[in-house]
Amino acid sequence: MTTELQEFNHLIEDLKSVINEPNFDKEFKSKASDVPKSKQFLIKMELKRLAQPTTRVIDLRGHVVGEPSQFEYQGKIHYLDEVAKNIFKSQVEKFGQYTVGCYEEVMNAENNHRVFFIKKSNRNV
Repeated sequence: MTTELQEFNHLIEDLKSVINEPNFDKEFKSKASDVPKSKQFLIKMELKRLAQPTTRVIDLRGHVVGEPSQFEYQGKIHYLDEVAKNIFKSQVEKFGQYTVGCYEEVMNAENNHRVFFIKKSNRNV
């Protein structure tokens, strides 16, 4: 997600579960009525990007604090720790399927060594 949309993260999270529903536009208009039109467009584009189905396999071995184990979803084997499994399941529930948004949430989880490094670097700046 771009830094330009960070301030709308709560709105994006809220709308993930309705992105593929027939009443999405109505929901979006009611929840984003106070957002400038140009930002509304960007938020919709981001939601559509996040809702795109993906087949990417996630392998967190050596990348997280926890101990990844095999996790099968729709015939694909992922290697996830418990934190990642919980995130994966909750995101699949929100989107209704395995999507780019689910993949990104798992890869950007707080227990990821890369996320630790970035946060530490930001504190030192």
